[in-house]
Amino acid sequence: MIVARADLAAISNGAGLGLRAGERRYALEHLLAQAPAPVLHALAVEARRQAALHDERNGWLGDIAAFFAVRCRGTADLIDELARAEVAATSGVP
Repeated sequence: MIVARADLAAISNGAGLGLRAGERRYALEHLLAQAPAPVLHALAVEARRQAALHDERNGWLGDIAAFFAVRCRGTADLIDELARAEVAATSGVP
């Protein structure tokens, strides 16, 4: 999964957060610091969107597209798990 600056802008707008200028890593770190659960959820949605794009390319890229689709879905699943852990940690639920 590749997260472009435009993706970060969409995530920050969707979460009602400000996007800092600078490198994508720096911006992402600050988005996660401001609102971890919503940002993680948005990243998981983006990973699934990119998986679907790879699925569409399967006809002409075959195994390469399938490989990246699986990787994006695995990334989305991991990010969802992190979001659930964040919600549990902040709500006091074990």
